[in-house]
Amino acid sequence: ACALSGHAVGPHSGDREASVQVGLTPRQPPKARPQPRAEVKECVSGLEMARAIAQQVKASVAVALEDLRSAVSDVLFTQDSIGHQFSDGRTFEALIDSLRSGVVESLRDSFLTLDAVQVDDKVFCLNNRRLFCLKEFQRSVPSTVLVRLRVTQNKDPMLNRFLRAYTT
Repeated sequence: ACALSGHAVGPHSGDREASVQVGLTPRQPPKARPQPRAEVKECVSGLEMARAIAQQVKASVAVALEDLRSAVSDVLFTQDSIGHQFSDGRTFEALIDSLRSGVVESLRDSFLTLDAVQVDDKVFCLNNRRLFCLKEFQRSVPSTVLVRLRVTQNKDPMLNRFLRAYTT
């Protein structure tokens, strides 16, 4: 919504308290009131400017999605606790047993491709239950267990700074 000369234009035009007041710099001296068409034109030009800024913001926070392979020991959890089974009722032990017997393989079976987010040099998994099973499987075998990751990388330095500092 735009606010020009004390008038709100937008979805809540009749409700002045619900309108968002946008501070636009008038092009004429404060005592001279712009004509209604000038108000609309100024509002449209403000919207165009907002759209241009939004495009710049989108470009600065764009993310890169990348498929990687990593040692399961290098992947971190995003939660400090998980449920005791999968949402469909399957147990963790059933998946771990399938991994041990070779029925399921971490690099072959697509349901074990984990979604992750990279912050600086750390990779955090969003699929904590599957990651838990893979880490438990890793404990039972001498070789390094590799996992496929679909990693989202943030390109916004301010957001990266926030994520490093966030503790609450």
